[in-house]
Amino acid sequence: MKRFNLIFGLAAALAVATTQVRADFQAGQAAYRDGDYAAALAEFKKGAAAGEARAMFGLGVLFASGRGVAQDGAKAIDWYEKAAATGFAPAMYNLATLYAAGEVVAKDPAAALRWFREAADIGMAAAQYNLAVIYRLGQGVEPDDAQAFDWMKQAAEAGLPQAQFQLAAMYAEGAGTAKDMQSAYFWYTLADYGGIQAAGEQIRSIWKQLTSAERVEAERRAQSWKPKASAR
Repeated sequence: MKRFNLIFGLAAALAVATTQVRADFQAGQAAYRDGDYAAALAEFKKGAAAGEARAMFGLGVLFASGRGVAQDGAKAIDWYEKAAATGFAPAMYNLATLYAAGEVVAKDPAAALRWFREAADIGMAAAQYNLAVIYRLGQGVEPDDAQAFDWMKQAAEAGLPQAQFQLAAMYAEGAGTAKDMQSAYFWYTLADYGGIQAAGEQIRSIWKQLTSAERVEAERRAQSWKPKASAR
């Protein structure tokens, strides 16, 4: 399971909410994409002053990464918290990753857990996956396979390939749920569809453990499966 990643790509800021986007945020995003971080900073400041959550998020990204400004963890946290207070999931996620990594700000597993849960509770698949990892590995909490399974399943159902792979492994091991090789085959198949190369080897291994009818049913489910809507 790989370490948590900050959302530095500002496309995430547009993918979540459906409300109208301010022109200054769009200009800031374009400048950021072009590598003109000074212009991005100026535009995000305008949007943030007007209460635009995406612009606040953009300022958090700049201060966390040190692009166009001196890297400043305290200011990154401040802007992310302001965006998170509006219910903006990417800001919650980035707060969690900053606290989990302990590189830009002091490491704080409890704060990381809190913010991953905030984002997970409103349907962000990446946060659900990371929350599952925390409970699976016992990172700052007691290991809890039942909670890990629940969050991993939500992320997998939202269409996250790495969560589908890990959920399959949990079914194969009987971790947090009853052992179910047919379900493991199904989720490994979806992970394979999603580009997880390691899933193919697992599929071949499980294939021999299933009856022909079980394989056919799992493959039929995989071919007709549609992910649930998720705020990513």
